[in-house]
Amino acid sequence: MTSASHTDSGQSTPVLVTATVPASELGLSETFDSRPSLTITRAQYAVSGARSLFPLVWIDVADTEVFMETLADDASLRSVTRVLETDGRTLWRLYWSDSVESVSELLIDGETILLSGDGTDKEWHLELLFPSRSVLTRVCERCESSGVSYSIDRIRDLQADDPRVTEAAPLGLTEEQFVAITTAHELGYFTVPRDVTLDEVADALGVSHQALSERLRRAQFAILEAWINTPGVGLGGRDFDDDSSDG
Repeated sequence: MTSASHTDSGQSTPVLVTATVPASELGLSETFDSRPSLTITRAQYAVSGARSLFPLVWIDVADTEVFMETLADDASLRSVTRVLETDGRTLWRLYWSDSVESVSELLIDGETILLSGDGTDKEWHLELLFPSRSVLTRVCERCESSGVSYSIDRIRDLQADDPRVTEAAPLGLTEEQFVAITTAHELGYFTVPRDVTLDEVADALGVSHQALSERLRRAQFAILEAWINTPGVGLGGRDFDDDSSDG
């Protein structure tokens, strides 16, 4: 096991960490055993302080009905729902067992953000953003005291204005608003024509149509406000070509 160095340097500097956790610790170990070449990709939206690391995942499988039976036999899951199929990929919503949720809560708290996660070769590969080295140390100590095995592959201190930091906490959005708008984007709600309906996005997130609609409106308003009013980030101080073809 490799843990973070317990030093005081960079305590207030955001820290980007890539880590590996065995599937036996974090879920789907039996599924990986039955399908060794399987690759699972977490749907790409950041989640801070969430109960589950992987509520939505993309999995490429030829026969989704047969694969659903494989997932149903995996003890790390309580249940699974097929959300949609697009471009040869299937999006699944996973409802994890209590033991998996407990490990997730050790890794993710209100200050930690999961940026990406992939499962392959019976391992989960995570990219996590910590607000400081002290928070990283706390999470490592928590895992070690609970007997959760992991390895840290890379630690990188970031500046506060690094794109990875601003990407993870964008424009003052609440966590619910950020998850809503990025999930809607991931599923193709904003494409023309739309790939999914608002109800399908709501089902994927496990919220009502009305709640999702309100979160999307508030998120879009916050993004537009920041884009228009923030110099150097939004429209403030920008020059536009007079011959813009978009009018």
